[in-house]
Amino acid sequence: MKFYDREEERELLNRNWQRTESGSMITVMIGSYWDRKGENEIDIIALNDIDRTAMVMEVKRKATKYNAGELERKASVIAGELSKYKVSFAGLSMDDM
Repeated sequence: MKFYDREEERELLNRNWQRTESGSMITVMIGSYWDRKGENEIDIIALNDIDRTAMVMEVKRKATKYNAGELERKASVIAGELSKYKVSFAGLSMDDM
């Protein structure tokens, strides 16, 4: 199993992001978020400026560890930055690989 650093993860996600029916790549920005106190960590935030959607995702080894309410609480800290997007939330696990 290969572990990727943050830059490698970003490149991998950008290369494999969803393609439109015409085959063109959807323009997105992908990153992570941590507050200064270390209390709110969001693993993946993907912003699509074309259709104004955002996906906020948490990655866990086991799918049963994902807590949707906790992820939404963490994202509420950056609600202002996400206000122009239609936001959806998701949990990812080893089952999604």
